[in-house]
Amino acid sequence: MRKKGSVDIPNPAPPQRDKEREPAVSSARPRLLIAGCDLKFIKPLIPYLEKEYEVRVDEWAGHTDHDEQRSAAYAKWADIIWCEWLLGNAVYYSKLKKENQRLVIRGHRFETTSRFGYQVDFSKVDMFFAVGYYYYELFQKTFRIPREKMRLLSNYVEGSIYSMEKDDCARYRVGLVGFIPDRKNLHHALQIIRELRYADHRFRLCLVGQEPRQVSWVHNDPKQREYFNKCDKYILENNLEEYVIYLGFLERSQIYNSLGYVLSLSNSESFHLALAEGAFAGCMGMVLKEWKGSEYLYPERCLYNSTWDIIGDIVRAGRDDQFYRENVGSLHNFVERNYNIGNFLNNLHRYLKQLFI
Repeated sequence: MRKKGSVDIPNPAPPQRDKEREPAVSSARPRLLIAGCDLKFIKPLIPYLEKEYEVRVDEWAGHTDHDEQRSAAYAKWADIIWCEWLLGNAVYYSKLKKENQRLVIRGHRFETTSRFGYQVDFSKVDMFFAVGYYYYELFQKTFRIPREKMRLLSNYVEGSIYSMEKDDCARYRVGLVGFIPDRKNLHHALQIIRELRYADHRFRLCLVGQEPRQVSWVHNDPKQREYFNKCDKYILENNLEEYVIYLGFLERSQIYNSLGYVLSLSNSESFHLALAEGAFAGCMGMVLKEWKGSEYLYPERCLYNSTWDIIGDIVRAGRDDQFYRENVGSLHNFVERNYNIGNFLNNLHRYLKQLFI
């Protein structure tokens, strides 16, 4: 039985390749193409990847929207094609990929409910990365990806960009970093701050990221609009206007400076990077066990069965300095040990070298 909170998951040995299949690379640096839309998880890696590879980026405007002439040219250029997300980019490049090229895909979460995975020819895919154990299994079973091509490659944190230094008010600031769409459970966070204000009037809920009306697909979706209207109504009915602070978009290095706690209340997540980033920045992480797989990514100490349990520990942490520091330190050490960028890059380079064995 796998121990919860551990990330030491064995990966299968790399498949043995036909020696007649010569890679396109020579003595020059391998040519790595990164392709896809919404490249927020991979772009920070590019300066590191450029030390080992010649990197180009084919950034798509949407799941299927791209410049086909440009993509076709990139496809001829690349030794390794990295598709970020299992979407139209993976379908497209799996059709163009040549025998002397290597194709890798990194899946996250929502692709398991999309049609694109069924359209990919996985015989053309050399390696598939999943960021967490639960979705490693779900991707494999959903799309029948050959297990020998699967690899676990957890997300990473650039620890050097964060500071443990806190504003004086941080001990009473509870953060929800990214609160759209509805699966992020903003309403739960509002219920939490409603109770916290009775324990101590200094507590505030800080919402980081774009508001629903700023995101067209959310604002134009009747279900989403109804949900966030319900949240707005809850704020007014419970006199929470001064207890809910909208911080908007912030640079990653600045998000956590004024936060003492980072909440993860979602119905589903693949990894929820905000928890790991917050840990590097000295925040207490708190996960509502709504999303499957959280137990494989984060230690039991920061997993909670109910919002009432979360409320209880925040109240205690606000009053008990030792309790607060022990929880912060425990999660910080766990994340530093398991999700630092050095480990990620070592694993990534090892896997990419396996492509040409």
